[in-house]
Amino acid sequence: MSQPIEADLLERLNELIETYLQHPDLDNAQLAAHLHLSERNFYRRLRALTNDSPTQYVRNYRLDRVRALVAAGDYRTVNELAHAVGFVNVGHFIRHYRERFGETPLESLRRHGWR
Repeated sequence: MSQPIEADLLERLNELIETYLQHPDLDNAQLAAHLHLSERNFYRRLRALTNDSPTQYVRNYRLDRVRALVAAGDYRTVNELAHAVGFVNVGHFIRHYRERFGETPLESLRRHGWR
């Protein structure tokens, strides 16, 4: 596939994730359907582009959005942050956040002066 087509795929995927950011039940089948791809083709193409599975990609996108929300001061609690980006289980949110950024969401909030 050519580079512009693949870049377009990522752009469309990011727009979808942003649209459904607060929906915790967003799954690979829904994303693939919105992108007019089979689940298998969606998985293969995204894996080739990003080296992430669709689940990992969506999780990382959500976590990256949290960083922007913390910096903007839009949310003041870890619970609010988790739900704003579609995490239902706050414990899972904290664990994934710490794995990705090396600090907890609360530490990020404190570092930005919000807590």
